[in-house]
Order: sequence, then C-alpha cells, then structure tokens
Amino acid sequence: MSTNTSPPTQQPPPYGPGSYMSIVRVRGHRPPPRKRNRVFLWVFLAIQVIFLGWVIYAGVSAPQSGIGIQMGLWAVTDVILVVIYLICQLPRGPR
Repeated sequence: MSTNTSPPTQQPPPYGPGSYMSIVRVRGHRPPPRKRNRVFLWVFLAIQVIFLGWVIYAGVSAPQSGIGIQMGLWAVTDVILVVIYLICQLPRGPR
C-alpha cells in the first residue's frame, strides 16, 4: 500500500521532439568519433617482442659470440617499419 496520493510526474522522452538531444543535434553537435583500430601499433609491438626474445635467447645461449647481428637486424627492421608508418600516416592526417 502506497501512501503517496500525488499524480505521477511524467518525464519527457530522452530523444523525442523538444528533448535535449534533439536541440543539441540541431545546433550542429556531431556524434563522438569512432574508436580507431590500431592494427599497426599491435603489429609493431609484436615484432618488438619477437626481436627482444631473440636477443635474449641469443645472449643466453652464446654469450661469447655477441648479439651484434640480432641488434643490427632489429634496428633495420625498426627503421623500415617507421618509414612505412610515416608513408601511410602523413598523407591521411588526423581523422
């Protein structure tokens, strides 16, 4: 049993005519931008992890021979990936 005898108050629908969202949309409000997929970032990080594991393995298995070849290939791969990233990203600009 409810003791409240006042009539229930009606709230306007959130997206109907005259609602706040319709007013905001009329004034030129844009919806938030979509979240970008960062495929290149994850591929780049995966390559870094692979090279790090290779360098650690080479250093543990044969410490007397050095890890110069592995570090050199790692550096060359990073430079190539950065060049590819810049070629792909700079013309497009921010989205």
